[in-house]
Amino acid sequence: MVVAQGGDKRYQADMIDPAYVGCANPIDRMIDDYCELVDPIKDRILCLCDSNHHLTIEQRTGTSPTRRIAEKLWGKEADKRMLGYAGFLVTRFEYASGNVTTRAGKVRSLTWSLCHGIGTGGKTEGGFKTTIGNDAINYDCDVACYAHNHMLDGWDRIILGVDHYANKVIAKKKVRINSGSYLKGFSDDISTSYVEKARMKPNSIGHMEFSVRLNRDGMETYYVKRMIL
Repeated sequence: MVVAQGGDKRYQADMIDPAYVGCANPIDRMIDDYCELVDPIKDRILCLCDSNHHLTIEQRTGTSPTRRIAEKLWGKEADKRMLGYAGFLVTRFEYASGNVTTRAGKVRSLTWSLCHGIGTGGKTEGGFKTTIGNDAINYDCDVACYAHNHMLDGWDRIILGVDHYANKVIAKKKVRINSGSYLKGFSDDISTSYVEKARMKPNSIGHMEFSVRLNRDGMETYYVKRMIL
């Protein structure tokens, strides 16, 4: 409702859950409901990014949904979990056991550039990949992760360089992820959505799963696209 007041072209009155209509404190109610939904996995959530909708609500009401969600889930640890609209996250993985040859006790790290996302258009096959790829090259990271446009996908770039100690050419994988969502763009009844009106591509509903495995020579990463048709 608040976002709709900002002129969001996607707004339709029937999108609002009746539970929030006529409620004196709809933002409070939404935050409580969201926190209840994710409470079972809150200790597995590493961080939160702001979104364009949260920022619209903050500008119009003076309260930050992202901060309030973080404080409700993690209390005094909230500031350590918030990245703003974009930021970096470093995850470290330690070899659990073995001998010197398997690098026991050694740690490898993976650097993420996380961003709620950018406008990319939704009509061409590769337009969003080009836009995201051009943005991702500006950040020194192993994985660049975006959202916002609801298009689920993942792809790699191979960067060549030189290992000055081994005196050889090496290849490093750079991963780009567009995390998608569970937003249906097209309607399955007689109503007309903004996606249909603009003739955008149908969304791949689902999410991305990212896996890491340590081996003797380094770290293997791969991702799986979980699509629901």
